[in-house]
Amino acid sequence: MQNKKTDITKPIGIFLGALLLTLGFCSQADAGQENNKCKNNGVNMLCNDASIEHKKWAKEYHSNFKNDKERFLHNHIMWLNDNDIKIKPKLIKINGLKTRNSMKSYIGKGEMGEVINSDEAQFGNKFWTVTADYSKCAKPDYWSDCLSTGGSSRKEVRHDGWTIKEGDTKWFHYSFRPVNNVLFDNDYTRVTVGQCHPNDEGGHKGLNWMIVLRDGDLYIKQDFKWGSKNYYMDVDNNYWRDGKYGSHTLIKELDVNEQGGTDEWINIVIMQKQTKNPDGALQVWVDGELKYSYTGRMVHPVVIRDNKKQTSQCYLKMGVYANGLTYETNPTNIENMTVWLDGITVANSKEELYKKLLKDK
Repeated sequence: MQNKKTDITKPIGIFLGALLLTLGFCSQADAGQENNKCKNNGVNMLCNDASIEHKKWAKEYHSNFKNDKERFLHNHIMWLNDNDIKIKPKLIKINGLKTRNSMKSYIGKGEMGEVINSDEAQFGNKFWTVTADYSKCAKPDYWSDCLSTGGSSRKEVRHDGWTIKEGDTKWFHYSFRPVNNVLFDNDYTRVTVGQCHPNDEGGHKGLNWMIVLRDGDLYIKQDFKWGSKNYYMDVDNNYWRDGKYGSHTLIKELDVNEQGGTDEWINIVIMQKQTKNPDGALQVWVDGELKYSYTGRMVHPVVIRDNKKQTSQCYLKMGVYANGLTYETNPTNIENMTVWLDGITVANSKEELYKKLLKDK
């Protein structure tokens, strides 16, 4: 399917849809798990890597710019119509947490940093920008984003520790604006902007919530992964189901502009009460309206039964995490995938959260 918009950063006269259709992609199932037919020497050889040819194409596509730092600044000057703005490359900071690079995705070229001297900021005079490109997908020794989940790319930070543990209640706030090439009209290409990630070991066993741009709108995904299944609540929060992809609940319909973004900021507030007991909770407010409310165990009963030592904890990740990129037939749409962020704050209570936000204002 085609994206809902056209790329505005640089026109090209060749490739477009034909390129990605001729690279011999794996199926979504093959891309997300080991496939014996194409496995050879670990995860980096699960199957044909579409990113290899895409990176060659992208090198020419971005050739008008001296380097990526110049490209990112050029894009922001154009989007903001302001020649005075600056981008200071740095890791995203989260008020209330110590952060670190996630999966070596930050490289300090302006793909992540502070935009300074802009009236667009929601808190103070600067905000965060994050840009992911499929041509920059990471391949650490232990994983390949390029092959994972239909082709992925990320630029994220994570809390350097556990954000929430058994018995904790936490409040989260962040404002974000989908800016460019992050809203697609197919159901496979998705962009996560904020998540609480479970244990990295043993197949990511644990609770996970994700705020996801999907099919041109905004969703929350809540599930608990155990083995090969994602256990998730049905849309009425009646009981746990098991399935491959987990739950996706619509929390805001978005007006998609020609850049594949929106013209407005979105404000997210999340309350999470983390417990294995029945009085756990997860609530999400979008622009001041309660859009998702779950009450119950924050760990699936089957997990408690099978592994009483299983941890009930997760750590916050923030930035851009794009999946299913090989399903997008226009290669220009999986470059310059940009989101702006502001007011990223974590607190132990609602009162503390708003006190911190008012201070930042």
